[in-house]
Amino acid sequence: MRREGRPIRVYYARSADGLTTATSASSLADVFRLLGVTNVADGAGAGDLVPVRADQISAWHPDAIVTNNPGFWKARNAPEWAGLGAVAQGRVYLAPNLPFSWIDEPPSVNRLLGLLWAGHMLYPAIYPEDLKVEAQDFYRQFYRVGLDSEQIDALLP
Repeated sequence: MRREGRPIRVYYARSADGLTTATSASSLADVFRLLGVTNVADGAGAGDLVPVRADQISAWHPDAIVTNNPGFWKARNAPEWAGLGAVAQGRVYLAPNLPFSWIDEPPSVNRLLGLLWAGHMLYPAIYPEDLKVEAQDFYRQFYRVGLDSEQIDALLP
């Protein structure tokens, strides 16, 4: 989803409370930088992990929120997040993480699949690939593991 011709504005929630993120300066956010999205937390601090406040996130008005944290994912509809348009519009995405995170750690080939996954979530018209088929091919090529339909459904709900 692009608004007025600009890239999607994304907040990356890395902690269970959603108040730790990574800016584009961190290698932890490489997938977002490579996709060309706007990381709303840029300028919020230095280092790989940056603490932020809920009012900052609200002021940034992200179009989408991506998380690698199942705790945050479960709490995404809590009252403190309800005022965010991304939450109200159902644009909060939990990144797959087996056998490793597809977004950040460890820096590995998983990020290749993470690029496709994040692209599909954030720009579905540009990334229309069938993620289940792509993930099955990826796991077969890189891990020498054949995922059955039940395993791929668990990986990509």
